[in-house]
Amino acid sequence: MHLIKPTEKRCRDRLSLNRKVILTSGENTLYNLKMVDLSTCGLGLLSPKPINEDNLVSLQFSLPAYDQNSNINILGKIMHTTQVNRQYLLGIEFQRLTAHDILVMKEFFIYHNRFNA
Repeated sequence: MHLIKPTEKRCRDRLSLNRKVILTSGENTLYNLKMVDLSTCGLGLLSPKPINEDNLVSLQFSLPAYDQNSNINILGKIMHTTQVNRQYLLGIEFQRLTAHDILVMKEFFIYHNRFNA
């Protein structure tokens, strides 16, 4: 895992990682996807099929911390879908984060950045 610096379209630094995410779209269509990066503004997912941009989706994932895993349930908006080989990279922007969600993510970043010190 490593830190990715923001570009002009990014609002925060992103952490590159490989974690499972359950995405619910539309009429309760569930997808088990792979998270490839995370920031406090959004995340990137790999999907075997495209999902329409501007869709609101529900995201469920957990993040490890020092002594426990924290479950996160967040609403997100698909900002872009880009074909990468035979998969699709979904760029998702978080909607209405709670203070708890932000604290869990920041603790996760601190937890992983200790390896880069």
